[in-house]
Order: sequence, then structure tokens, then C-alpha cells
Amino acid sequence: MASFALTNSVAALAALSPRDQELVTLIVWEGFSITEAATVIGIRADAARARYSRARRSLRACLGEWA
Repeated sequence: MASFALTNSVAALAALSPRDQELVTLIVWEGFSITEAATVIGIRADAARARYSRARRSLRACLGEWA
């Protein structure tokens, strides 16, 4: 069951744009704040917040019951 959830999570992440993948990875797996991740990527913090919100919505839609 856990490997199925991990496989689905990886597939959902792969469905995002490369820039959104990087943002989500920095925030979720690396523990960066949105502001820190924005600096790394080279975008404004408010843009990062909006992108992260959209990326999370997309991930929830892809994962369905797993989200």
C-alpha cells in the first residue's frame, strides 16, 4: 500500500511543470520556506505562494483519495 501511494505521489509530481516540481521539492522535501524557495528559484515570494497553491491543487486532483 505504501509503495502504491509513493508511486502515485511521484507520478503526480511528474505531471507538474519542471519549475513547479522544483518549488514543491524545495518546500516539501527540503524544508525550505516559500520565501527561501522563491529566492532559490529566482522569483518573488508572492509568485511562489501562488505557484505553490496551484501546484498543491493539481497534486490533490491527481492523487484524489490519497491527498
